[in-house]
Amino acid sequence: MRLDSQKIYEITGRKRARGQAQWFKEYLGADVPCDRRGPILTVATYEALVARRLGVLPSNDPQAAPRPAVRLLGPKKAA
Repeated sequence: MRLDSQKIYEITGRKRARGQAQWFKEYLGADVPCDRRGPILTVATYEALVARRLGVLPSNDPQAAPRPAVRLLGPKKAA
């Protein structure tokens, strides 16, 4: 379900759709599409963006901390 304009105003503190979209870009790193009613954002998407910002979900940011290298070990050889 799409967040209504009042809820988006409560989240961003901004009234205009352009300002709201800029807020999502600045604070959550997301380009949120807009229409005449404002940013198009579902509750699930907003929650996922916040979780990613808090580090709960992996980030798509190329400057994020690199993941450690993982190698598969083969079967042990008898000595």
